[in-house]
Amino acid sequence: MAQQASWRNLFFIRRRPKRNVPKIWTPPATQEELQALLQKHDFLTDADIQAYIESQKPAQTLTLTDFPVVRADMAFLHDPATFIGDFFKVDTAANYHQNQYFRYSWYFTFLAVATTFMSVTTLVMTTYGWGIPFAIITTFIGVLTAIFSNLNRTRQPQRNWYVNRRQAEALRNHYFMYIGHVRPYRGSDYLRKSQLYTAAARIGTIGKVPTSTAETSSVNESQAESSSLSPVEVEFLRWVYTQKRYQQQMVWYENRREEFEQNVGFTGLAAIVILAFASFIPLLTVISTSDNLGRSLSVLGQILAAILPSIAAAMIAFQQIYNWERQNVLYEETLANLRDLRGKILLDNPTIENERELADTIAAVEMVFARESDQWGQEVIQIPPVDKRAALLDQLDDTLEQMGGNLPDEVKQRIRSLANNQAESQPPPSRNPNEPPV
Repeated sequence: MAQQASWRNLFFIRRRPKRNVPKIWTPPATQEELQALLQKHDFLTDADIQAYIESQKPAQTLTLTDFPVVRADMAFLHDPATFIGDFFKVDTAANYHQNQYFRYSWYFTFLAVATTFMSVTTLVMTTYGWGIPFAIITTFIGVLTAIFSNLNRTRQPQRNWYVNRRQAEALRNHYFMYIGHVRPYRGSDYLRKSQLYTAAARIGTIGKVPTSTAETSSVNESQAESSSLSPVEVEFLRWVYTQKRYQQQMVWYENRREEFEQNVGFTGLAAIVILAFASFIPLLTVISTSDNLGRSLSVLGQILAAILPSIAAAMIAFQQIYNWERQNVLYEETLANLRDLRGKILLDNPTIENERELADTIAAVEMVFARESDQWGQEVIQIPPVDKRAALLDQLDDTLEQMGGNLPDEVKQRIRSLANNQAESQPPPSRNPNEPPV
């Protein structure tokens, strides 16, 4: 069921940067913790099998022993040292870099507004003999703005977020294809595991080489063998895939669309209200300045006339930071494609054997998910990685410029020269030529 519109969905509450987001995944200490983690991320567990068993009573009396192939596949996939560990590593990295991207973007946006505010305040206060303290604060804020802007550039959190998220979703695609015995995961147990290791290796190249790792249709005919799933396991997989993958994702897309539309409306309305209020500010400047109240209102009017448009621009900037409109279009297209497959996943085709029909259905649905995730951040991922040495020197230049007249030109030139020579003269790490490279 889609979520209702709520103020809790506003980006500065739900999507604000968080503290202490882990960068590296730590494997669970116990099997119970692992099972809880798998449930949280909508992977299959024995609890799902038990739920299916309960749903079949009293028509069928089933136990866990009636699902040997499914449980064997789950045991292989859920080994933290192999496949599921790879997923949680890139998933954790994606969350970390996403949070860093939002953090740097928020800092830069707020500091940019603060720089505007302090610059105007400095000009106003100069007439009252308070210009120097405000100029120092303005310079300091400007330096911080340049630093966070270049941190965002050199560390590339947005690109790293997109790359790791696409890798995580591609691994999720292949998880469900392996469970459903979709090609190429058919045939002998050895062949299926070998194909999965190969796919996982290709997925690790996303964002590094131009390749499509989510393709599911390229398979030799020799691999298109029947699977070893029993009829009971086929029906369980149809049931659990519909519940935990298809319908769950449908609800997720609908909830994100509602949330994003609410945020687009909020930021747009907030910007309009702020600009409308700013249009009345000039009235303050025409109030008589013959007394202290009039002069204070005049000063306040000058400051607000400059700062309010900056705040309105910041509200619109959050639409670009979170990319709500673009994501909404992408999610709407994905929802339409999933609705096209509703009959295929909910109805039995009497002319096709159940096991083959299940595999074809999972392949079709996973292809929809793959197409959606393959569009994430294409324009960002395709940009070559930034030259961090050049970016750091640019950051130094920006910082020195922010200092303005606080340093003589010859001093700034000397700092630039030293930094450039230091960057160029860094020797490569030495090693024993008889030892293999690390």
